[in-house]
Amino acid sequence: MLVHLVLIGLLVPSLVWACCDRHVWPWDQAWYAETAINLSLICRRHWDQWLAAMLHAMPTKPPAIAWFGQLFVPLGAAVHHIEPALLCSILLSQFGTLYFIYLISKELFPESCMFPLTGSLCSASMPLFVAMSHQFLVEALQTFAVSYFYWIALKSWQWSISKIASHLLLAGVIAMLAKFSTPLFCFAPVIMTLIVVTRQLSSRRRRLFRLDRSDVLRLVCGLFLGLMTSTWYAINFSTVWQQAREATIGNQALNYGHRDTFFQKFAYWLPSLFSNFGLPEFWCCLAVLASWGLLRLIKQSGWNHSHSAGFPYRLLAIILILEIILVLSMFSLIIPEEPRYLLPLLPSIVILILLLFKIFDDLRIKQIMVVALFWQFCVVHAQAQGLILKDPRICPWLIPVCKDATKARLIDDIVKVTSTRAACEPITVCGVDLPWLNYNSLSFYAVKNSLETEKRAYYLPLGYGETEDQKVWLQIKNERASYFISCDPSLVSIPTDAFNFLDRPILKKVSNSKEWKRVVLQPSPAVLIFHRTKDNI
Repeated sequence: MLVHLVLIGLLVPSLVWACCDRHVWPWDQAWYAETAINLSLICRRHWDQWLAAMLHAMPTKPPAIAWFGQLFVPLGAAVHHIEPALLCSILLSQFGTLYFIYLISKELFPESCMFPLTGSLCSASMPLFVAMSHQFLVEALQTFAVSYFYWIALKSWQWSISKIASHLLLAGVIAMLAKFSTPLFCFAPVIMTLIVVTRQLSSRRRRLFRLDRSDVLRLVCGLFLGLMTSTWYAINFSTVWQQAREATIGNQALNYGHRDTFFQKFAYWLPSLFSNFGLPEFWCCLAVLASWGLLRLIKQSGWNHSHSAGFPYRLLAIILILEIILVLSMFSLIIPEEPRYLLPLLPSIVILILLLFKIFDDLRIKQIMVVALFWQFCVVHAQAQGLILKDPRICPWLIPVCKDATKARLIDDIVKVTSTRAACEPITVCGVDLPWLNYNSLSFYAVKNSLETEKRAYYLPLGYGETEDQKVWLQIKNERASYFISCDPSLVSIPTDAFNFLDRPILKKVSNSKEWKRVVLQPSPAVLIFHRTKDNI
């Protein structure tokens, strides 16, 4: 019980952040949240259509975040604040990760009662882990699945093959539901598990195929989720594959990175690994402690052989290093340079750090390490809470809490203007793609609004990468759009990227057209809303 309370305590600052933050969720976060709320609404209002909706949810990306997130929508509706409720699903995933890291640490340090919590503290103090606890993104679920695989690998030495198989089935299903790329991060634990299974088959020291009630329950859950997952992939695999290809090596990926040589890319990812998983001071402290421990080890006539019996920890350390090199190498072959993709490497890095202290086995080194980790935990969360300035050297996703709800209220006002209770809900074209004003965010706020008012509105973008304004203009007419939203370029800086290439030309056409009339939105003159007259709809 004490362990659970400590792990919850490590996540409390992130829960406070979630409750206080008033950022408008952009793009992917808004899309995932919208899908989760839609699934919850379908379950409540049209339960007979819910299973079909689940299997068709998010056709381009695995749907675990929406499937899991829908369970927290009633909580958000009850407190009239959806965002913190949805982030609770992320925090629950992170609690699972911290708990698996604790169990892994317990396997490495069975003689200690409290030191295994150091592994969880190490995870919870890492900047990228803290940053992703504030974002409704899939990497937290992905990291949970990878941590599960590592725990299976370390426990497999004590388990029957049947128990190992039941855990692998469930972990594998969660991994594939979380993100298409998750298997890349699971090579190390799977290889370790296979080594153990091979040894078991050759030794026959215990009953190899033994099932208890928990194994049967896990198999049933794994088979049910596996059936759901397989069906989802069977329906959506072509779009998932196409999206994965476009987002890694296609032209779409050029918006998130650039093409370069393997070695240039690796030179980006390696420093990024360190900057996202620790403060520079922490890595310096770890290097000093490792050097001190190594010198002491040499003085004491070499390696501590007491750990050689049982689980092959040395082999684990080698495979972990190879896993990290493999992931960084694969990332060096693709275009995007997105640091959050590194998060599932967290278990590999934490276990490596723990193995380092298992090798040295020095109480003073362990104590200094705990102090350094607690210091890092406090500094990272202080930056996230806005108590101290954000360090530009570390994780770019570590965003200070925003308590200004001006933009969120503005989005709410836009949704209220463009929503209706009519049987035929209006279609609104969002003619701009900014982090706080885009069709994903508007769609999310619209479905949030429908939880209380039952009004709905649907939003469309101008189109990604479109360069022909006449073609887009005809599409707007054909869609019979009722509203058009944009920003005043003289008051809002609009980037000239692929997402906003046609914003100004289309805004000019709408402004000059007699079909559209300006709606004055009082809270901000920067936002332009045009309503199409009834005669022209």
